[in-house]
Amino acid sequence: MQLAGLTFVVQDGSGGDGEIDSETEPDVRRLTRYNAELKLKTAIEAARNRMPWNTVVVAADTAVAVDDRPLGKPADRAEALAMLRDLRGRQHEVVTCVALTYAPMRQRGELLAHSVVSQVEMRDYSDGEIDCYVATGIPYDRAGAYGIQDADFNPAVGVVGCYLNVVGLPLCAVRTMLPDGTCTFADTHVYVTCAIHEREEAS
Repeated sequence: MQLAGLTFVVQDGSGGDGEIDSETEPDVRRLTRYNAELKLKTAIEAARNRMPWNTVVVAADTAVAVDDRPLGKPADRAEALAMLRDLRGRQHEVVTCVALTYAPMRQRGELLAHSVVSQVEMRDYSDGEIDCYVATGIPYDRAGAYGIQDADFNPAVGVVGCYLNVVGLPLCAVRTMLPDGTCTFADTHVYVTCAIHEREEAS
């Protein structure tokens, strides 16, 4: 959002025990949609008394899918190690569902949801690299136990589709979901921002 020059506030939208995992819902698209919508509703409820009427509220949930199995955030070191070894040297999907609402939809209790899918090709990193990366603690906050933006580990060799989707928030999808005039972001051309981001990653 900073890349797009947006003014925003981060609101904790964790659904807590209400969020579901792959054991409850093995379909990655349904899984991420359920959790994204739950996060959106939780964030709205938490900020209800201090949210300007015209605020656009955005939530997202991301999961990594390998062999049609959704991978969320690892619960412990053993799970993080297993996920990274499972993903090593192969391709997988990253699915992000974006849920959002804005006035007057929010006043009616309505929301929009859209899923974006990217394919990621992982490099053949070593067991030693995995151990060092997990020791940083970073993988515990990443779906699939990795962040494509984590330069020190540099897990991927290529992405087919939206890079920002793999990071966790596909801005172009958010822009497409917002009608013109909804907010400042609705009237911006975010594809230029995405191109700038790709040049920064390549440099």
